Amino acid sequence: MEDKGYNRNMDEIEVLGSIYGDCIVAKSENEFAMRFLPFIGDENDKAFLLVDMEFTLPPEYPRSPPSFKVAQQKGLDEESLQAFISRLQKTLSEMAKESDNSPDSSGYLYEAIDYIKTLLTEINDSIGGSCSICLEEFAEGSKEEFSKRDDLCRVSGCYHRFHKICLYNYWFVQLSDEVGEFGVVIKHKLKDEKSCPVCRIKVDLEEAKKLVNAECLFMLLDVCCAIMVQ
Repeated sequence: MEDKGYNRNMDEIEVLGSIYGDCIVAKSENEFAMRFLPFIGDENDKAFLLVDMEFTLPPEYPRSPPSFKVAQQKGLDEESLQAFISRLQKTLSEMAKESDNSPDSSGYLYEAIDYIKTLLTEINDSIGGSCSICLEEFAEGSKEEFSKRDDLCRVSGCYHRFHKICLYNYWFVQLSDEVGEFGVVIKHKLKDEKSCPVCRIKVDLEEAKKLVNAECLFMLLDVCCAIMVQ
């Protein structure tokens, strides 16, 4: 016997495919994957989040919400990611409840996708979160945009975010040798190749210098050292 529920699900997924094109991939009659970016129009350089998600529609859909998982993402720290997941789960449950009370029981995947993109737009360039090196919050409760702060930076290849001075110290300041267990001397050496402290994605040396305003910091440190000597 033909499963009308699965056919309806497939029709809904195919409609989404006609709207979002290559961003969405149907995996089966009740499963699809999609790449999400914030609403940024043609200004691709202003997208600081990317989330790949996989969805499964249960047999009871739309009266039961789709399950989902984040396959991979860039730009969300752990706290922000968990908040994103929690808000989405709550909203999908509310959509399923509304559908259960609706006589036509129509699907709501388009509305769910729109909500996800709206949510990502809301947190796209927000100041929330903390530096992945010192773990201090950037600015609790502030509505300021992250990219407008001169003391903060993000690695372009992965969108991990840091205080500039923290990333400068990590990349360019030579650590003193340490004496470890059994009196063994541990020597620290600056690496010529720079990489993100979190995910180890490689960062070009010139890009690294530009990212943390290294030349300005070099000069500032020279001035401070000169003042201390006097």
